[in-house]
Amino acid sequence: EKPRLSAASFRETRVTCKFGVAMVPGPQPRFVILVPSLNPSEIFAGIATAIDIGIGLARRGQSVLFLATDLPVASRDHTFDFIADRAGAAQGSAPSDITVACGVTEPKIDFHPQDRFLATAWWSAHLIEGILGQGGFSDRKFYYLIQDYEPGFYPWGGEYAGALASYQLDFSPIFNSIPLQRHFEALGLTPKSGAALTFQPSIDLGRYQSLKRQARERRRLVLYGRPEVPRNMFATALESIEAFLALEELGVGEVELLSVGLAHPDVNIGGGQRLTSLGKIPWADYPQFLSTVDVGLSLMLSPHPSHLPLEMAAAGARVVTNTFAAKDLGLLTSSIHSVAPTASEISRALSAAWKAAPATTAERKFDLNPLGAPLEVVLDALFDELRPQGIELAKAG
Repeated sequence: EKPRLSAASFRETRVTCKFGVAMVPGPQPRFVILVPSLNPSEIFAGIATAIDIGIGLARRGQSVLFLATDLPVASRDHTFDFIADRAGAAQGSAPSDITVACGVTEPKIDFHPQDRFLATAWWSAHLIEGILGQGGFSDRKFYYLIQDYEPGFYPWGGEYAGALASYQLDFSPIFNSIPLQRHFEALGLTPKSGAALTFQPSIDLGRYQSLKRQARERRRLVLYGRPEVPRNMFATALESIEAFLALEELGVGEVELLSVGLAHPDVNIGGGQRLTSLGKIPWADYPQFLSTVDVGLSLMLSPHPSHLPLEMAAAGARVVTNTFAAKDLGLLTSSIHSVAPTASEISRALSAAWKAAPATTAERKFDLNPLGAPLEVVLDALFDELRPQGIELAKAG
């Protein structure tokens, strides 16, 4: 008999609970933040921003629960160490109002009837909709941290449709940057009621602007290399680098080519050059590494202003990135060359960056206010929205 497959094997499992939901009134309601992973090695900028939001609310007195939805928590100690490091906490301890749960390995998770939820990816928005639909919660509306236009991550199909459908749910948006919010507005995807909270990318620019530049024998060109992520345009980046090397007639030994982001095999570039992959740079080593970058190439074909171009520019590198819709990071500082996402434009921008004088202090001291309000300002507004629950509960107790 011909083998058969189960229909269940084709289902999108991320949108349904792997755990039971129990209603247990506690001392105070929590702000529940769903993230795919809480393992430090799997945390990139998007998850880190969600963690920063939780830390900021905990500092203001809001109890916070981080809930891992996709991957098991490998070590709670390592997770809390990472949270503590993001918080800048003394003695390596995370804020006391932060707890962690794993939706992959824990059979049941307790919730308070007045818990509020934050989705951080399209499937976690559907997951929250399912949790709230089980009843017992005082508010069916949730918050949605929107850090990119997620349908663009996929070909037209089920995942594209699922991501797009998540924007039709009952949520209050929290946008990571004004260019992204404007993109949603242009597509008619902004909720018609309530004002959106919009913050600038959660980057501590001072961490990089104060770095002393590290001189090296060979100048470095560093690529944000993620071959598996189409929006980072890896093939276009390689074509651009080859064209740049030809334009500048740079031979072997005249420039060091490195790729950071996701580990991949080294790549032979025209003229006998090699692009060496370093993978993800450990968080503790990251600032020092950026201080050695002379020219950075970081492409992101989406409305989200990614972190790496901003961090490299703050650290003193000349940076090449691309425009998209309302996004133009070149408006922030002349250290960033923001051009059309074509190999010809990018290679010419790399040549201009290569020939430019070292970035000045003024070029490095840019701010992110054109991209939105500081995260602390948005957290104040969010906390004010959440606070009445805690007051009511305290009075009831």
